[in-house]
Parts: sequence; C-alpha cells; structure tokens
Amino acid sequence: MSSPLQQINELVSSLPAKDLGLAKKFIEKKDWEALKDLTWSCLQLLESAYEKETIPPKYQNIDLDKVRELALVCDEYYYLIYPEEEEIEDDFDYSDMMEEDI
Repeated sequence: MSSPLQQINELVSSLPAKDLGLAKKFIEKKDWEALKDLTWSCLQLLESAYEKETIPPKYQNIDLDKVRELALVCDEYYYLIYPEEEEIEDDFDYSDMMEEDI
C-alpha cells in the first residue's frame, strides 16, 4: 500500500493541465493546504460541469473518479500532518431539544 504522498504524486496527473502546474508547485513548496484547496476547487468545477452535462472540451478527458480520489488523499495527508486543523462538523441541530429530552 502506498503512502498518501506517493498516491498524491501518482494522482496529481489526473488534474486539468491548468491546475496541474499549480499542483506541482504546491507539492514542491510543501504547501499542503493550497494543494488541498486546489484539488477540491477543481473537483467542484468538474462535478458542476458533469451535472449540467456541459463539459468543456478541456475537461472531457479528465477522470472524475481520480480527481475525487486525489482530493480525498490530499485531505488525508493534510490532516496527518496537521491533525489539530481537522474540523469536526456537527450537523445536529440542538436548538430543538427540550430539557426533559436530555
């Protein structure tokens, strides 16, 4: 099993050309937060294009699953390095709870 960093280096080539250059710079500079943000931004753009079924030619050869995997691996690696940065999302709405329910 390869490490998250090895996976990042293997999967980064699945990004669109415009983002690939930036991603490689972020890897060189070890700017993991910027890389994480870039991959998620790219993923959102791609998913939006696929949902609308208006995929620009520059994205037609992009493997969406590999970009998803890259985004997840970037998150995994970032939170391995900076575990204190991991945000715990709590979607439960406590405002509706009554005291006797507690």
